[in-house]
Amino acid sequence: MKRQVKVPLVGREVPIIGDEYVDMEFGTGCLKVTPAHDMNDFELGKKHGLESIEIFHADARLNEQGMQFEGQDRFHVRKAMLPILEKEGVLEKVEDYNNKMIKPPYEQVDMEEEISKAEKDLEYFRGFLKSAEKKLGNERFVSGAPKEVVENERKKAADAMEKIAMLEDKLNKMKS
Repeated sequence: MKRQVKVPLVGREVPIIGDEYVDMEFGTGCLKVTPAHDMNDFELGKKHGLESIEIFHADARLNEQGMQFEGQDRFHVRKAMLPILEKEGVLEKVEDYNNKMIKPPYEQVDMEEEISKAEKDLEYFRGFLKSAEKKLGNERFVSGAPKEVVENERKKAADAMEKIAMLEDKLNKMKS
């Protein structure tokens, strides 16, 4: 699509992408992708080469990426942003909707559950990486498979290593 949109409050430009993952029947048919905060968004971000920016501490307070909201709880920030967005003329409306998440967004973070989920994700990506490394360590595979297949396997391994590092960092923060 090659078009961009400016993120209010931070002024960062992000690409507009098209993808079959988006449910065109839900809301506007548009989806805000947040690769650092959701596994599905992470995969979508990798597919489209999107930057992954972590804005939360493990306890759901905003980090330095949250700029003027640094250190504040996400629920407080959601409310505090509204008058600013209205003043800037970029807020059309606010409406309630049923989120498809299993856990409603208004619930407090259950750290044990979050740690368990991150550990499961980490285990998955370590297994994925091990499988890719096994293929790449097989000389018959590397020399016999088409170059695109080998390069795709290398990319998968690199993506898995990146996600492992991100998850390990997230777990360290949650456990500290």
